[in-house]
Parts: sequence; structure tokens; C-alpha cells
Amino acid sequence: MERKGINTHQVFEAGMSRVVAEIEKRGGSIERHGRMLTITTSFGSPNSPASIRAKVTSKTSGDWQTSTREGQQSDGDMTGADYWVFVDLGVDPSEFYIAPASWVHEEVAKRHRQFLLKHGGKRPVNPESVHHKIKTEWIAQWRHRWDLLGLPDH
Repeated sequence: MERKGINTHQVFEAGMSRVVAEIEKRGGSIERHGRMLTITTSFGSPNSPASIRAKVTSKTSGDWQTSTREGQQSDGDMTGADYWVFVDLGVDPSEFYIAPASWVHEEVAKRHRQFLLKHGGKRPVNPESVHHKIKTEWIAQWRHRWDLLGLPDH
């Protein structure tokens, strides 16, 4: 997806649409709550559906963007997410990375600490900034991990 002329909200909506389509194609049902999805699947028995909450974030190029505050979560995700779904719209077909929220928080905290250590303990340009990037290679292990959401990988 080319980014010319579209804003970040449109990028997010395009990513959300792709995630919803993938989940439905794999047999899950969805309720949307802003940037969050509640995904219901049946783990082995149709009488025992499991609901999972997932936060969706999208990009068309470069890195995904988040906040260093995500690395400060000690008791789960501040949004209530169980998983994050990263959508790369810059490739065709789109790529999806499904990572546990606890792993995302730990990774953001670890990488932010490493960044600060390289710069004497504070951000060099804007010490007040909470911006944090997430690179594709950092989350490569979570590529197409639909199984984490209880969905088949087809």
C-alpha cells in the first residue's frame, strides 16, 4: 500500500480491515473496540469459545510506532490486550505479526533501556519524548502466528 496522500488514521483503518478479514477467513468472530479487537474462537469445542483481546497497529513503510510507556506495564497491558497484531501494509500481500502483549512490553522496555544507555541515560534530542519504534526484525519470530489467537494458519 502506497502512503502518498493518506494519513495515519487511514493507515490504521486499512490495517484493521486486513486483520479483520484474515481473522474471519480463519473462522474467528470479532467485536471491534477502537484500536482493539475481541476475537472469539473455539478451542476444540464449539461449546467453549475463548475470547482474546488484541491491539492492532499498522504501517506502510519504516517501523511501527508506539510509546515508551508500553514498556512500563508491569501488570499486563494498559489497554487490556492479550496480544498485539502488527500489520505491514507496505508489502503485498500484507504481513501480520501476532505477539503476546507481555512480550511487547518487555521488548519495548529492554530496547528503550539499551537506547538510553547509548546516550548517557537520556534522549539526545528531546528528553521528554516517549516515542518508540518497533522494527520488523525485532518481531520476526511472531510472523503469522495466528495459532496464538486460536486460529488455523492457512
